[in-house]
Amino acid sequence: MHRTFKVCAATGLMRCRPRPYAALLLGLFLSGGNIAGSRADSTLRSGEALSLRSTSDWPTYMHDYARSGVTTNALRWPLVRQWTYRAPAAPVPAWPLPHPDYTELPRTKFDDALYTVVAGNTVYFGSSVDYQIHALDAASGQERWTFFTGGPVRLAPTFASSTTLGASEGKPTVVAGRVYAGSDDGWVYCLNAADGKLVWSFSAAPEPRRVLGNGHIISLYPVRTSLVVQDGRVYFSAGIFPSFGYGRGFSGVALYALDAADGKLIWKVNRFDTKENNYAGGFSPQGYLLATAKSLFVPCGRDLPACVDIETGMFRYVPSLAGTKDQPAGWYGLLADGTWFHGTQNILFGFEPDTGKLQSRLPAATRLIVTKNSSFILKGPSASNYGRQKISDRQSDIKAFDRPKSSTDQPAAKLATTDPRWRYARPALSAMILTGDALVAGASNEVVALNAADGKLIWSAPVEGTAVGLSAAGGRLLVSTDLGHIYCFAGGAAAFAPMTLPDRPGSAARAGPPSAVRSPAEPSAAVVAQMADAVLANAQDTKGYALIMGPGAAQLALSLYGHRVAVELFTSEALAYPDYIANLVVALAGPGQPPSAAELLRVLKPCGGVLLSSWPGGAGLQNSAKALELWKGAGSLATGLMLVRGGPTWTKLLRGAPEGAGWWTHQHADQGNTGSSGDTRVKGWLDIIWFGATGVNETLDRHLRSVAPLVFEGRVFHQGGSIVLPWANIKENRGVLSCFDLYNGMRYWKREMADAWRIGTPAVVGNLAGTTGSLFVAAGSGCERLDARTGATLSTYKVPAAKMGAATQTWNYVAVAGGRLFGSAGIPNTNLYGNRFSDAVFAYELGTGRLLWTYRAREIRDSTLVYGDGRVFLVENRATAAEEVMPAKSNVKVDRHGSATNGPLAERGKAPAEPSLTVVALDAPTGKVVWEKQHDLSDCGSWGGALQALYRDGVLLLGGAYSPYGRRSGAEAKRKIMALSARDGALLWQKPVGNLSRPVIFSDEALIAEPGIYDLHTGEQKPDQHDPGRRRGGAGRGQLGLRLLVCHSEHGGSGAPIVRLGGRGSPPSMHLSRSVRDQI
Repeated sequence: MHRTFKVCAATGLMRCRPRPYAALLLGLFLSGGNIAGSRADSTLRSGEALSLRSTSDWPTYMHDYARSGVTTNALRWPLVRQWTYRAPAAPVPAWPLPHPDYTELPRTKFDDALYTVVAGNTVYFGSSVDYQIHALDAASGQERWTFFTGGPVRLAPTFASSTTLGASEGKPTVVAGRVYAGSDDGWVYCLNAADGKLVWSFSAAPEPRRVLGNGHIISLYPVRTSLVVQDGRVYFSAGIFPSFGYGRGFSGVALYALDAADGKLIWKVNRFDTKENNYAGGFSPQGYLLATAKSLFVPCGRDLPACVDIETGMFRYVPSLAGTKDQPAGWYGLLADGTWFHGTQNILFGFEPDTGKLQSRLPAATRLIVTKNSSFILKGPSASNYGRQKISDRQSDIKAFDRPKSSTDQPAAKLATTDPRWRYARPALSAMILTGDALVAGASNEVVALNAADGKLIWSAPVEGTAVGLSAAGGRLLVSTDLGHIYCFAGGAAAFAPMTLPDRPGSAARAGPPSAVRSPAEPSAAVVAQMADAVLANAQDTKGYALIMGPGAAQLALSLYGHRVAVELFTSEALAYPDYIANLVVALAGPGQPPSAAELLRVLKPCGGVLLSSWPGGAGLQNSAKALELWKGAGSLATGLMLVRGGPTWTKLLRGAPEGAGWWTHQHADQGNTGSSGDTRVKGWLDIIWFGATGVNETLDRHLRSVAPLVFEGRVFHQGGSIVLPWANIKENRGVLSCFDLYNGMRYWKREMADAWRIGTPAVVGNLAGTTGSLFVAAGSGCERLDARTGATLSTYKVPAAKMGAATQTWNYVAVAGGRLFGSAGIPNTNLYGNRFSDAVFAYELGTGRLLWTYRAREIRDSTLVYGDGRVFLVENRATAAEEVMPAKSNVKVDRHGSATNGPLAERGKAPAEPSLTVVALDAPTGKVVWEKQHDLSDCGSWGGALQALYRDGVLLLGGAYSPYGRRSGAEAKRKIMALSARDGALLWQKPVGNLSRPVIFSDEALIAEPGIYDLHTGEQKPDQHDPGRRRGGAGRGQLGLRLLVCHSEHGGSGAPIVRLGGRGSPPSMHLSRSVRDQI
């Protein structure tokens, strides 16, 4: 099989010592080129006062720091296209957009295009595609200069002119303009606007750690806000993960004020009173800042924005609408008419800027422009209709309103109740600005200009993609689309034939200084070709990241098929890459000191990572056992390392699974439903390695309680789909399965499967199970066995029919153990959350695909099916008068927590009394009954919802999986757990434990039934106890390894407190802001 390693992103050129060792990182994600430029010393004097230029320019996003989108600079209609710039690839937003059927607008859509600013005769923009800040000639579109950063530049730069008052001469001196921009590399850059030379740079990262984020190698503390340059200062924020860093003595997010002239720090704030200010998950600034003389207005993506004192960086207030789900989350905002408007969640909220008091709501408003005499509102479909239309068909309109001479009579905040002066309607309107007396609007594949007085169309032009970015200056209109195109239009005839700048191939990335990519010992073309063949032949994975270093690295990388080449210099002490990033490491011998064996193994991923090396040692050593011993000298990093095959010039090492790693192969960790992976490596102080593999567009809504991802053999198997709110309108199940690398997030495969998602857990059982090399997916009436490496279907198993001509039944329960596949045949029902009962359990032999046995029953609770030590356990309802003690299976109505809402069970709220329920043990190879016992399972969880079974070390546990939602009522005290002997079904112990969530078996000795810990075999309570207090979310089931318990906090789904097991004390809670949730 031909292996493809495409060239991927680099992250900045590090200062190096003599005899640097060059490295190239290749991967499979994006296109574009990048070699970072070196950072220079500051050449400006401090004390400069910088400001935005005159209204003839467009110096920042939406023209000014009020983000008004208004300029008096009129355009001469009609306009003619002058030139088009096309990026090598379309920008990929940091956070995936919501599913197109979702009923919310995107709340983190600030980097979906190359947004432009204009000063004089130059157009400036930053790029997340090639990591550069660009300057183009406004008249011709030709490149003036580019500046490489070490990561994606996601927001428009800011242009500022400067005037310095010389301290000694007492004379004002005009200094050339500056361009300011931040990057995901964690740095802020000040560049000379004329030639792009670095004036100064500032590192906003408290440590140099980098991670894989959204497909790029970035700082853990990226600059994800715009830069405000005002009164001689530069304001911005860095970091998006509030809690990460506390374990090392600092916060993961900080606000900064720098001297705009030399980049010196004026103030930094990295401690925020988030609990007092309604932040459930922490302060995570992302988007374009707004500013007045005394305040900064900070958007936080999907979380609440904040108003910050511009002199100190301290919170003034955080607007929050208590008691309602309508919150002013989003990235869009503006200051107009004495009001701070903010929101993207289908409502534009208006707040009093000084106090945060709510003044207005503009439903369905997505953009707003306010002038002295008029106001213009761009509206999309209402929230109730948003998800019913395709994006390109979604109706939208622009309405113009007159404003009385006295603005207090009709402020912009009250426009929702007045009649418009005119209305312009068309699908998919996305942006608007006011230039002179014309309102310019962007839409899907088109940009239009309307007469601001009467709304009549005065001009339009086609574009490719959705026109989301608009700017106007110098008689020109710049239009940015989500395909990475920039169009320049100007009045009158074009000065030359309209031109399109050619796509620049990503592999044509500018080379750094010759010493950065060349070596006196560069190999010949023939040798490079042989090396390329060897690399591809020895790669373990068909996709991934490859790190190539040493003489000839550049030539070798370019000889492999790919999009992006990134070159870095580094010292011999360390590689500036995250742990586990590389699927393949190639270390070429030559002059210069290569990294140590420990450092190379640090960046090599476990579970299949391949290291090819022509060192250490001399001739013949590569094939010897000595080579392996030298590599294993790296200590614990070399766990699982083995010498696979050498050659005359290569040592090939294959890295295995880390020692002590545990896998998650079933819904609740294993076939015993223990909820514990058995992992002994993870011990607390968790840090991010990578993030951003999927978003809300591939993740089922959290309220639906979908199945857990599985993790085994170094891969993550994630289930998603297209199900959206309101759930009652679901007509088909379009499941999506994805496979990611556990260690670097590389997506290996993705495939759609009908009926492949499962919701309503834990009342409904999961439909995924894993074993060596295979993933089993129960979907509809069958179960597919997929190749875990490729996603291809290997075989399909069907639910055995009860009798000839019987109705098809769904495959409910799924587990794999002992070379057998176990399943259950679901009883049809109409419950939205899925089937919870079966009338048969069966087993297939994996080797032959032969049906081994079928056990039929009247009614089996799926969540009580569990495997352990060669037996299958279940709880069965054998009542004869089912209508009197159980709801009818075809019309049972169950609430979201699994309790019946109609029929006799609604009144009882628990399982039928003894002897209605029978616990059964089946022999796994034959399906024969080993024993059966009737037990009173009252208070062990309702038959319709909470009842669960767990198995470990000869003990079968029966208890309830509850939702720790809201205040405790006191009724929790009677909740009990029953422990039975797996050998004969005898009662070992039972007792009320008052558990708040699903029990978890910690080890062969311990059971965690929150808040208590109990002996698994005797039920004796242990002195250790963990009580997380009140919770506001319902997703509270604990998950653990042998040394770590993770459960949700009092903030509900917003965080995950970490509890060390086997030691005193607990690390602090690690919270994820709403801005970054729904990601992997």
